[in-house]
Amino acid sequence: MSGMPPRHDNSTSIFAATLFCAAAIAIAGCSSGNSPYRLASWLNLGKPNLTSFVGIRFGASLDRVREELPDGDYETAPYGANTWKVREVEAGGVRYPAVVFEFTDNMGMQLAIASFSASDGDRVLAQLTKAFGTPTHQRSGPGNGSNALIAVWELPHTERVTFDGPALEVEMLGPAGSTLKHDLAVRRAEHSGTE
Repeated sequence: MSGMPPRHDNSTSIFAATLFCAAAIAIAGCSSGNSPYRLASWLNLGKPNLTSFVGIRFGASLDRVREELPDGDYETAPYGANTWKVREVEAGGVRYPAVVFEFTDNMGMQLAIASFSASDGDRVLAQLTKAFGTPTHQRSGPGNGSNALIAVWELPHTERVTFDGPALEVEMLGPAGSTLKHDLAVRRAEHSGTE
């Protein structure tokens, strides 16, 4: 039998090829489609809770938002993110005097900051509570009612919703908005005058 070539064990090669194909399929499954959140469904987190605000979908491009709400102003956020600011937007029976949408480079709109009037505070808080349940944590400042309350909802996809009654603002940080947290902190400091 010395004339026969040595026999190789192919099981290692087959295992490596199978592993490579499985990884390629998994990566393709995560990147296919329009949703960047497919991996979350593997982790059993469900769909993102924040899908839209005043009719603008989280993940929408700046161009898309400008088409939907053309009467706005292009601005740059404190840390350089693109923003689109609109005035006098009405949704769900609430008139928002100003709404700022911030965009990430790759994931579109991921932050919405809306001001509301003192008379709409109870309605805004009720809508948020209906949509997201009991706040994760809350505290009261001076005064009475919803306009003295700061309530925060920490949602499963790193989404965060903040009702800030004393500032008369609601903030919604989308599932891919972690890079905008610095902008949000600077905006809060500017708003309170403590920058």
